[in-house]
Amino acid sequence: MFLPRLFSSVLILAVFFFIVLIKGALGLTIFIIVGIFLSIFAARELSLIFCKFGLSKFAYANEVFAAFVFAIFIFNGIYEPDIGTGIFVLVIFIIVLWVKILLSINKKEEILKAINLASVFVILIIPMNFITLIFMQDYGLHYLGVNLVVFLILVTKFGDIGAYTIGTLTSKIKNGNHKIIPSISPKKSWEGTIGGLITSIVVSVIMCRLYQIPMVTAIVLGAGLFIGGFIGDLAESSLKRCAEIKDSGNAIPGIGGVLDLVDSLLINAPLFYVLLLYFGIIV
Repeated sequence: MFLPRLFSSVLILAVFFFIVLIKGALGLTIFIIVGIFLSIFAARELSLIFCKFGLSKFAYANEVFAAFVFAIFIFNGIYEPDIGTGIFVLVIFIIVLWVKILLSINKKEEILKAINLASVFVILIIPMNFITLIFMQDYGLHYLGVNLVVFLILVTKFGDIGAYTIGTLTSKIKNGNHKIIPSISPKKSWEGTIGGLITSIVVSVIMCRLYQIPMVTAIVLGAGLFIGGFIGDLAESSLKRCAEIKDSGNAIPGIGGVLDLVDSLLINAPLFYVLLLYFGIIV
């Protein structure tokens, strides 16, 4: 398990930094390929989890719609970035959903499929595309959005690493590890959580100095991203526990599913976008 996880982690980091360093048309092309892959597999995994709760699934509809929404946001970011794209996608989705319900005359399973699609759209597809919105900010000019996505991912993931490291170390000490919600995530402790929070804030402060962002803003961003990531991770753990599964899928060897990879970003991406707007970092 360790070697496949190590290989997958190194490959993911390599692709991520390749996108960041290369930039331009090639970097955007790789981002699009990776984004479509993540969108399709994450939508498939979440919709199949919902199937375990009795919600049937339209054949490939969730995956196709996830890829479609991602492509629309990319297209919008390249040619004419504005909030109207989000409204356009939402209107199309609402119309499609209600038409499907209309055509499901006396067919309960069709209604359940529509609920499945709506749930995936709200819980997964829209939150994931806040990453796309951020990434495409000023793309091709100063690449502000690329740097902000780096910030988002590093602060979020280092928070996870800090929490895991401190939690593991304190678990070796007698009475040094106090569990938070063992019924959902048996390994998460107060000590690890505090360690992760501090780690996220430290990384945020360091990166904000590079981007010349004020200290108070850096602290708020670091704390906010840790809390958002923590809640997202716990929420996915709760969902998997209710569904009686260990991983959301097997798309990534050693790690599990794509949903397992992006769970902490599903709250953090929209939260980060709102904070960036609030602090005037993006407009």
